[in-house]
Order: sequence, then C-alpha cells, then structure tokens
Amino acid sequence: MRVQEQFARILPLTYLAEGLRADLILKDPGLAVQSVAITLAAALIFITLGVAATRWGEE
Repeated sequence: MRVQEQFARILPLTYLAEGLRADLILKDPGLAVQSVAITLAAALIFITLGVAATRWGEE
C-alpha cells in the first residue's frame, strides 16, 4: 500500500465516502452505518480536542 493510501485510511472523509458508496451503490446499509459511526466518532474526538485547546477565560 502506498503512503498516500495509508494516510487516506486514517482520515474521516475516507470512511464517509465508503459509507455513501456502500449505501448508494452496494446497497449495504450495515457497512454504511459502520462508516458513518467512525466518521462521527472522529468528529467528536476532534471537536473535544478543539474545545480543550481553546482558552475560554477572559483576559
């Protein structure tokens, strides 16, 4: 597997695209739900990290 493919496997957009492909083309709702769940979990992690990294206090 090339470096670009390995990098793409860790991006949430890859799983979102796989979920859409599974649902629309392959008619496999199970794989679609799994891919969307991975995307939502990654979004939750990134939002949590963003909130934690932001200073919310008054200056």
